[in-house]
Amino acid sequence: MRPTPTSSRPDSRSRLTDSSWAVPAAETNRLLSSRTPTYTFEFARKAPWYAGLPEPVWSAGSHHLSDVAYFFDSSVSR
Repeated sequence: MRPTPTSSRPDSRSRLTDSSWAVPAAETNRLLSSRTPTYTFEFARKAPWYAGLPEPVWSAGSHHLSDVAYFFDSSVSR
């Protein structure tokens, strides 16, 4: 299996993120899966923003740990 970029957006930020994180993660998953059950997912929803903080004017996308608000009943996000 060949690692593929996770994003369908062709902009330079996506290419940089995919080459730095998604492709190495896919390769790590591939290597580990030959020895142990391995699970992965891609968080592709619009991330909730943090309660009490103003949202930035730029798109924050689905940034690191933005999926946590979906897993836990958290008052950190709105």
